[in-house]
Amino acid sequence: MRVVAAVIAVAALPCFAQQVTPAPGGDTAVYVPKQEDPVLKDMEAKAEAAAARAEEAAAAVREAQKAKREQKKKQAKELWFDARGIAKPASTQAFSPAFHLPPSPSS
Repeated sequence: MRVVAAVIAVAALPCFAQQVTPAPGGDTAVYVPKQEDPVLKDMEAKAEAAAARAEEAAAAVREAQKAKREQKKKQAKELWFDARGIAKPASTQAFSPAFHLPPSPSS
């Protein structure tokens, strides 16, 4: 299979060489001065203006969300329990054990 691929690659080399090598007096690449397209320039300006408007709108939304988060943080509550008025038992003997059946041996 590799031999077939190598034969095809070698056979295709002259085809590529003919396309790359320019004929004498034929077409050649030429550098020309850059031309600015006014329509394209106008389109780019409109796109930049739209992006700026979108960024302003996004910044306004971000500021509103930040203010809402800060307001929510200020209004946050915590649950506290005041145990000062509760009498504490002196020892564990003050507790009455709950009824349960004794464990039975498993066989």
